[in-house]
This record gives sequence, structure tokens and C-alpha cells, in this order.
Amino acid sequence: MTSTDWERKALGHLAQKGLKPRVIVDIGAAYGEWGVQASNTFWGAEFHLIDALQENLPHLDYICSKQPTVSCHLAALGPQAGHGVLNLSDNLADVRVLDLKARSPACRDIEITCLDDMIGSAVLPRPDFLRIDVPGSELSILRGAARSLPAVEVVWTATTLYRFMPWYNVAHETIQFLAERGFQLFDVGRTIQRPFDADLAQLDFIFFAGTSPLIVDNRWY
Repeated sequence: MTSTDWERKALGHLAQKGLKPRVIVDIGAAYGEWGVQASNTFWGAEFHLIDALQENLPHLDYICSKQPTVSCHLAALGPQAGHGVLNLSDNLADVRVLDLKARSPACRDIEITCLDDMIGSAVLPRPDFLRIDVPGSELSILRGAARSLPAVEVVWTATTLYRFMPWYNVAHETIQFLAERGFQLFDVGRTIQRPFDADLAQLDFIFFAGTSPLIVDNRWY
């Protein structure tokens, strides 16, 4: 199963369970493929696609021009507002790391904001579905959403099993952070192996808020 197939299946399963999000925020939207799939699944939801790269805006702007419920935003998110460095890969649609302290050969100085500030200043409405595709930096983004998380029902986030850079967080830290805030791991998918030795290196987690009525049933059959 390809990554796209798994995402489509996972979105469909969430819809079949009865999930009806009002506001979906997609951080690290890149070219917007996930947002298109999700908007085709959750008709009527309001979508906000956020990416830190100016180069990706034409792709996102095109999606927004075709879908009136979708808005796009150029922003780099972290735990708080400030200055930072965006470390880039050769493929601008690939993983980008928001790093507040270190610098790589391919980097860009940026202004950082946090999700709570974007919501507090009315740039964004408060989401009930949060998707983060910045593996290794998802925890810093979640820390910047601390005031908003109580209203979130679903967190879908990419994560990594290896600390490829010193500032990376790894999967168990993300699980612990969200568990301490009442979230329960619900699904796992979109696995990526590292080229070095084919070890599992990155994967997606889907969490539900423990208070969600969609996960109260503990039956096996």
C-alpha cells in the first residue's frame, strides 16, 4: 500500500467512524496533496494549509483557488514566536526541519510564530483536527499549540524513530506529550524506511482525544 493509499484509507475510516471536523489545520502542507484528500473526505469542513516555504505557495494557492473552503498561510511554526533557521532538503516537498538553534549548509533565516498566537490573533479559527507533517519537529509545534489542544479531537502527525539531528524529537516523546494531555493513540501508518539500512525511520500517528465519543467502545467484536 502506498502512502497515498494509506492516507485515503485512514481518512475514510475516520469518516466512517462518524468524525465530522469543523476546522482542519494542516501544518507542513507542502504541495497540499493531503489537504486535497482530506477535503474530498470531509465535505463542509474549513481547511487551513500552512507551510513555511514560499516556493510551495503556488501549489497551495492553486488548491485554494479551486476549493472555497480551503485557505493557505505562509508561516513557520514552533513553540513560541521568535527568530529561527529553516533547514532545507534538496526536495522542497520533502521533510523540512524547523530548528531554533542549529544551522545546516542549506538553511534560511525565518520568523517563527506558534499556532496559539495565530489563533489568538484571529489568523486561524480554533481547529478540532490538527495534522502536522514536520517529522522531528512535531513536538515543538505541539508545544506552541498548548492552549488550543483542549479543543482538538484528532491529532495526525508524522514522527521519526531516530534522532537524525540533535534537535529532533522522536516518536515516544510525542506519544508521551500527547498522552499527558489526554490523547490516545488510535492508528499508525505511512511508514518510511531509511536508505542507510532499510530500518523503519518515519511513520504517521493518529491520536484521538480521550474524551472523544468515537473511541469509547472497547469491544473486540
